[in-house]
Amino acid sequence: DGDGMEEVRNEMNELKPCPFCGRKPELRRDDDGFSYIVCANDGCYVRTDGHLNDNAAIKAWNRRVGENETDRC
Repeated sequence: DGDGMEEVRNEMNELKPCPFCGRKPELRRDDDGFSYIVCANDGCYVRTDGHLNDNAAIKAWNRRVGENETDRC
């Protein structure tokens, strides 16, 4: 119905494993409503910064250095 949630759900299925330990990541939201991705391994502590929406957090998590040279800042 155009609410953008289908795109988020599709990308959620494609979250890459943690780049450091290989565990599955989790999408979370902080008390202010910002979305972030965190490694599910309690001893890993890897996470993204907070983002305005789920889709932005997912894209940040899935970004890997050197995979797509056109994505540089």
